Amino acid sequence: SILKTKAISAPDDKVGVCLYGVQEKQNPNNFEGIQILQELEHSSAQRIRHLEQEAARTPAQLDERYGCGKAVPVSDVFWTCTTIFNLGAQDKKFQPRVFL
Repeated sequence: SILKTKAISAPDDKVGVCLYGVQEKQNPNNFEGIQILQELEHSSAQRIRHLEQEAARTPAQLDERYGCGKAVPVSDVFWTCTTIFNLGAQDKKFQPRVFL
């Protein structure tokens, strides 16, 4: 997985996970349907384990937990990612990347 690779090859990199199209609104811009699952932080075994557990859920379990299927403008998703990068970057010299 990307997180396992990051933890080994680039331990100083920070990674965050954002869900979109969900019922809950939990993000710095207060946009509907966008939830921060993991804040921008360094990869760790605990964070990777948590994501593996979430990825192992069935579609029905994901829908029950997060309420999937809400329409969210992709511009709001990218705006949220940009905000997270700006808030989480101590040093403004970084290369932000978004994986959809």
